[in-house]
Amino acid sequence: MTRNLPSYLVAALVAFCIVSVASGRMRVVGQNAVDSFRCFNMYLDFNLATVEEDYLLMASLAAQIEDISGDSGVREFSAYIAGYSTSADSHNRPDQDALHWAETAVKWLDSSVALRNKPWNGLQLATMIYADRILPNSTSRLAREQMLNTYAAWMASGGGPNGANPLSAKVYQDYLACPPHQRDNYILSHLTQIMATE
Repeated sequence: MTRNLPSYLVAALVAFCIVSVASGRMRVVGQNAVDSFRCFNMYLDFNLATVEEDYLLMASLAAQIEDISGDSGVREFSAYIAGYSTSADSHNRPDQDALHWAETAVKWLDSSVALRNKPWNGLQLATMIYADRILPNSTSRLAREQMLNTYAAWMASGGGPNGANPLSAKVYQDYLACPPHQRDNYILSHLTQIMATE
């Protein structure tokens, strides 16, 4: 003898599954394959946007790739290209254009710190964009403060679990040991040393 589930229980189970899929707590069978295919196509579009130097499209695609795959490296790469690499003197961009894209790239990085799976490299990149591309072309006191705060956050994270500088946690301890009125100068001195070696 077979026993059927009550229709309201079946309806409740179906509704639960639909709500779980819509909220992202449950994935449909095959969703990983679909997402992988979508990311592959977005990477192709991203590469084309990079070649064409379409920075806004790069940022948009990077955000979508990050949303689907959880990988924040593409967002950081787009910020590096728009705000640092192509703002170098060798590209012969007008100062205001270079400054605009450097500030835009830093906004891309700052707006997604909490979302990125590995935000530490982005914090360091934002600091370098501030130091090399924004501050020489801007008199903004706010930009200087943002650079100092971003670098302090990078030091506080220890540079991340795979940070480029394994001594960054020690540097942060030294920073905290400085009297508050000397901390800005400590960061600027440390940044100058790093930039001189790169």
